[in-house]
Amino acid sequence: LGKHQRAITCGAFSNNDLLALGAEDASITVSSTDGDSVFSFTCNSDPSMIKFYDFKQSSEKNAKSDVMLSAVLGKKILMLVNLSDSENPINLQFQVRYGNIATYCWFGDGFLLLGFDKGFLVCISVNDSEIGQVYFSSLNFCTYK
Repeated sequence: LGKHQRAITCGAFSNNDLLALGAEDASITVSSTDGDSVFSFTCNSDPSMIKFYDFKQSSEKNAKSDVMLSAVLGKKILMLVNLSDSENPINLQFQVRYGNIATYCWFGDGFLLLGFDKGFLVCISVNDSEIGQVYFSSLNFCTYK
């Protein structure tokens, strides 16, 4: 153990027994049930809201599921990593007018719904051919700061 230099602030378990942990040292590690490091990522800011999601890139019945790891970096960036292509993480930035990412959830086969602190809901695709494409954005409430 001892994989992080600073406090661990978030974590998630995958359906296939992986544990992802994010820490104040701006790093994310993914470990097996034996505690062995499987993946390690250096981020450009502190990670939060780590999640795993299994989805199929193809509509074929026998298509293999991909495991995606996602995390919010510095409240502004959504990091996406397809664990079968872990050398190429994708960092998605959003319009400044949306504010900070407050929450997000995976749904369907490769879609994300993000909620922002300035009242916006944004739906994006993470499928290979349309990654980051916004399907809709909606202002659902206003903050009074």
